[in-house]
Amino acid sequence: MTLKTFQVFYHFYGNGASVDSNAPISMNVADIYSPLLGQLSEDGDFIGLIDAQGETLQVMYEAENDAYWIEVIDVSKQGSHGKHIGFDELTDFFKALPERFQSDSINGSEFIAW
Repeated sequence: MTLKTFQVFYHFYGNGASVDSNAPISMNVADIYSPLLGQLSEDGDFIGLIDAQGETLQVMYEAENDAYWIEVIDVSKQGSHGKHIGFDELTDFFKALPERFQSDSINGSEFIAW
């Protein structure tokens, strides 16, 4: 079984670990799920995944609400399709991560213009 692979960028304020979005690294789902999701703990920490078609999914931790903003970027519409979720829903989403990120990849998301 081949694991899904994405180009990944992130920044974690707590330890300063960072990969720039202009130079993402290739990671499979297992390497994203376990080591990276648990590091979303400081306000503004984020992870971005780019699929094979160049579409981007981003997750950012918001400490004030103890919630995660998850979104699929829609450059053509100058916005994103996203919603706030808890950690359990985030881990469930990553366990069943789609190969391609689309506007309907996140159930119950809404469009937010930039």
